[in-house]
Amino acid sequence: MKFGLKLEGNHLDNFLSRCNMTLRKDGKVSYRDFLQQFQDRSESGVPHKILCNPTHRFNLEDNRAGSPGGATTITAAEATIMSMFQGDFLALLGTFQ
Repeated sequence: MKFGLKLEGNHLDNFLSRCNMTLRKDGKVSYRDFLQQFQDRSESGVPHKILCNPTHRFNLEDNRAGSPGGATTITAAEATIMSMFQGDFLALLGTFQ
């Protein structure tokens, strides 16, 4: 897998539910909706929910979401996606703080 996201079956369903998404009738995820959920920095977006949760894997110092096989849990997948989509922005924000 190109990005190391290995969610299957029930984990995929739970992941999509946490992102307020469902599979389309053809069994695929809407790419547009997926991007919107992870790029939306408002209070209703996934990044805000993750950043406000101090116990989320993304916020822990020992964040291993980028390690091989590290994205096999829902929170690890969320952390990996957050790093991909928001990493540069959050680094820049941290520089200005």
